[in-house]
Amino acid sequence: MKHARIQRNAGAPEGVLVFNYARSKVSLPKAEEIETLIPKAAMEALTNGDAEPFFKVEAIDFPAKGSGGVYDGSFLKSFINVCKERPIPGSKRGHEYSSRPASDFYTVGGRIDSNDNGKTGTAYMKIYIPPVGDPTENAAFIRDARAGMVHFSLVTKPDYNVKTELDEMGNKVQVRHFTATTGYERNDAMEYGAGAMSQIVNSSTSFDVDAARALIASGAFDKNTNVDGEPVQNGIVYRSALRRLASRANEEDRAELGELISMIDKAKNGRKTVDKEEALKLLSNLIKNGAENAQDIVAGLGINPKLLRNAEDEANAATVAALNSKLGEKPLEKLDGILAENAKTAEDRVKNAVAEAFGAAEIETVPGKKVQNSQYLRALELCKGKAGDELAAAIENAKKDPIMLDLARERADPYSGINRSAGGPRGSGAMANESEDGIPGFMA
Repeated sequence: MKHARIQRNAGAPEGVLVFNYARSKVSLPKAEEIETLIPKAAMEALTNGDAEPFFKVEAIDFPAKGSGGVYDGSFLKSFINVCKERPIPGSKRGHEYSSRPASDFYTVGGRIDSNDNGKTGTAYMKIYIPPVGDPTENAAFIRDARAGMVHFSLVTKPDYNVKTELDEMGNKVQVRHFTATTGYERNDAMEYGAGAMSQIVNSSTSFDVDAARALIASGAFDKNTNVDGEPVQNGIVYRSALRRLASRANEEDRAELGELISMIDKAKNGRKTVDKEEALKLLSNLIKNGAENAQDIVAGLGINPKLLRNAEDEANAATVAALNSKLGEKPLEKLDGILAENAKTAEDRVKNAVAEAFGAAEIETVPGKKVQNSQYLRALELCKGKAGDELAAAIENAKKDPIMLDLARERADPYSGINRSAGGPRGSGAMANESEDGIPGFMA
């Protein structure tokens, strides 16, 4: 198939994903070759009064890998098997999250063709489009479907497990594998091309265990905040997300995730350890500002002043005493706070500079609806830790960054994911399809 994408949608129930898929390039089976699975009575009710029922077949190759994880053949089989209980409804106007979305057509059957290895293959969906939808006629919609101008998009709340795999660089990563559907099944129609968009990554496909271990060792973790999505977000490892991954992992992988959780539990805090060179630089500045009482600082640090025999040692002791007079009884703790405050100030300067150059962290696309500004996030990553002339240079370099240029084009395109709405492009007045509600993103 071409491309497929799992995207976040405004108003969707928690845990629900949307899978946009384009029609397979290979020739599709005829509708009569795909079994109708819904109960006979349900099929008779749907086709009552329809002299020439129109069926359309669509295909999805599996496994489908994207930004939310991997959709295995077992998930697609589970989705198709829902038809054995009932038809799966769909709206010809895209995804609608209301008390009862429109039922303009129905997925009534399907087939799974697995390859010899049993892990790859193609899933076929059999879709029935009646002459009259909910509530308007479907003549134009059927015409577009016959002409291959309609793409479709699955809606589901999937179940998943977690597996340890190797990425392209040979690093061990934790990957979500979606295995079954647990509710909210729909198969809505999307505008032609919606299933073949360029990938928009909402969250990482996999979780790098070694990278997380290094972040935890440096103090970049959060013990208490409950977050959705990936364990590593914005350079911080979240214990709550690790716990959720571990609950889905097999015994071997759970042990490795448990090691990371244990590292966080044993650490005293989530702050970065004070850098020795930074501390010495601050001490030097305090001395230049007239700090005194080196002997008291030496004593406060547990150093015996009698051991200071030469002039250099005496000068160092004076420096420590000066720090003690400026910072109080616990100079290192006070110094830690000063460094943290300085780092926060520097971070705020970077955020302000990035916002001035590329817009705020959130932007309004559809009136009254704000979405995350991907350019802001990318520029923040490129400019992190910069100050003064380096920050100014980083801002200019960000303007020429290939990813930033792609994001600018995406933002400018009225049909892009960030600008799309349920019934058309930005400005149509319909509900936006994109949101930041914590639902994992996906594209195959």
